[in-house]
Amino acid sequence: MKDPWGRCLRQLTGLFQSLERETQKVVRVVQALETRRVEEQKKKESRKSNVATEVKELPAENLYDELACPKLEIRHVHKLYDAIAPQWDRTRYKGWPRVDDFIVSVCRSNAPSPLIADLGCGNGKYMHHNNGR
Repeated sequence: MKDPWGRCLRQLTGLFQSLERETQKVVRVVQALETRRVEEQKKKESRKSNVATEVKELPAENLYDELACPKLEIRHVHKLYDAIAPQWDRTRYKGWPRVDDFIVSVCRSNAPSPLIADLGCGNGKYMHHNNGR
């Protein structure tokens, strides 16, 4: 029998790598948009007065805090997810049948303490299988 955990881990690794690539693309786009906004603001201010004003951009090293998310991600991504979370949770209350069957089979196995990691964006809809374990 093939190793289902190995396959699952390879798929998760691939997903995480794809997610990282896409996240880097989004960060570059957001940074470009922010740069353009700053440049447009600078042009607008210079038109208002004959004195050129210096618009300071946020240095790249200040976009990241130690052990924290980038400020741009917090501003744009976290707020979006916080806004849609209640409606998302209401519409995703029932587990997928194949996932439910898999969890039941693992919980019924003779393993002393099976470990199942539900990684990703979830609302705990599979936690009813825990049964105190």
